Amino acid sequence: MSLLRAYVGVLVLQLAIPGARSLKDRRQVLVSLRDRIRARFDVACHEISPDDLYARGALIVTCGGNDPQVLAQLVDRIRSFADANGGCVITDAPSEVRPWPDALANDRQEWEHG
Repeated sequence: MSLLRAYVGVLVLQLAIPGARSLKDRRQVLVSLRDRIRARFDVACHEISPDDLYARGALIVTCGGNDPQVLAQLVDRIRSFADANGGCVITDAPSEVRPWPDALANDRQEWEHG
């Protein structure tokens, strides 16, 4: 039996929102960008912004697949898309693609602690 290989890609978009004068303004920009990322790339995307800073925000994007190079390219495309279409400025965008434990691993301890 062959093992199933799985990888997870994570991108955190830290954003400055120059036009925001309130939390409502910030939310409007972030929800718009979040929805466009979800629709265009079929990934999970959620706001993780602090509640008290209206001129800054953050989105976390996650994706999964069986090819780490494809995921790395997808993360790069999402970063470029956000930079060109956001109504905001990316101040930082750390990302990582990591292997997920083997889905068909026989050693349950490895799966739980591993």
